[in-house]
Amino acid sequence: MNSEYTSNNDGIITSPGKFEGEPSWLPDFWDRMLDGVGEDLDQCENCSYSTSCEMEDDIYSEPCGMPNKTALAVNQADRMLKGLENARSVTVWESDQGFVYHELDEYEVDTSDLGRNSLTGKLYKYSSIGCYPLFYLDSENSVLCADCANKADADPDELDKFKPVTCGANWEDPDLYCDHCGERIESAYADDDEENSTTS
Repeated sequence: MNSEYTSNNDGIITSPGKFEGEPSWLPDFWDRMLDGVGEDLDQCENCSYSTSCEMEDDIYSEPCGMPNKTALAVNQADRMLKGLENARSVTVWESDQGFVYHELDEYEVDTSDLGRNSLTGKLYKYSSIGCYPLFYLDSENSVLCADCANKADADPDELDKFKPVTCGANWEDPDLYCDHCGERIESAYADDDEENSTTS
């Protein structure tokens, strides 16, 4: 965590400057963006340019002024930080006034039944719709594979804080590992990308 800034108990930066009012982890993501990490997003709805609209129509003849936004993937270590527990990516941008803002793209999580099989009572390894690989989180925000989540869930001696409390689909994170057994949790799409790159 960047120690250059002062944060309150909620992890919000209170130091005056471009990150004021934002989460304490945002400067690190901003530094990653400056290092060339992330995917630039086309923001203008009227053209394919991020920062200036070049449509010939008189309405859009001037630069559109939309900020240049960059999406950065959230890794397993990032998810230990407050506010990033279910985050898939963080999109960052800078306003004309020089302030940095963010948006979160979060995993869809099922908190109602934790993806539990109604017949066996076990937690699913894959979602019932789409067959997407699932990961689980306990109340300490530790990542659990389905096997470890089921073991913790069924163990009467396991502390409640180490039992799964929510789950989500691992869409594209190729580096998501179970914090208990260390096994890699497969992803829905990143695995296909890796296979295609090795075969091409």
